[in-house]
Amino acid sequence: MRALVCVLLLLATARAHADLSDIEDDPYYDMRSKERPPKPPTQVQFHGGAVGLLATPLGNEHGGKFGGGGGFLIGFRWIRLPMSLGFDFLPAGWGSTSKKFSLPHSDPATRLSLERHSSTINIDLWLRAQPAEWRFAPYVEGSAGVRFLRATYELSYVHGSGESTTEKDAGSELTYGAGAGLDFRLAKDDRPENRGSVHVTFGFRWVHGATKAFHSAAPGQQDANVDVRIPMTTTMIMLGLIFRGDMESGPDEDSEDD
Repeated sequence: MRALVCVLLLLATARAHADLSDIEDDPYYDMRSKERPPKPPTQVQFHGGAVGLLATPLGNEHGGKFGGGGGFLIGFRWIRLPMSLGFDFLPAGWGSTSKKFSLPHSDPATRLSLERHSSTINIDLWLRAQPAEWRFAPYVEGSAGVRFLRATYELSYVHGSGESTTEKDAGSELTYGAGAGLDFRLAKDDRPENRGSVHVTFGFRWVHGATKAFHSAAPGQQDANVDVRIPMTTTMIMLGLIFRGDMESGPDEDSEDD
């Protein structure tokens, strides 16, 4: 009987040593805390940066000026999906645009000059399809958003008394668009505690918006109205610098507190 008890004790001791050996070989086992630390969590990739833009004349107006500006973008991606969702904030200005025209049912010799200064703020939500780990990573995107417009315009007679009218108006229109581009990775840090990369981004986006109309009285003629129409469609060319980094979720649910 004693011999049987000794054999059982020896088997139990050997089994305990084997289990301890398996735990020590487990990379997720911490001998100091005697518990399993959280396993690598699911990661979400964040990217954000600054961009400058050059835009075609609003509505591609004849004689219109190119616009320019800059802003920032922020986006997120689940690392296993080649899709990212984000938004950008892009103010832009189009400088001064002028044109001459005649009022309806008026003397053709009586012509008005319209000088307009326009600026916009574009806030777009976009969805991009793009490979995550390529050094040269092309993308295509669809976007939807809102464009805020501020316009200052002056009406005056081309040949006349020198009377003029200056108005300031503001408005907004919903927009939608599509675009494509390329991100080029400049540098990458693969350290687990600080994984990230820096990229140069270049792309274009066609944005469609309705025409915004303002109304003003002709100088010295309160009964003669002038419609000032500002189309909101344009194409933006963007160049910038962005940072991408991994965002970690919370600890594994199986981990225990000290």
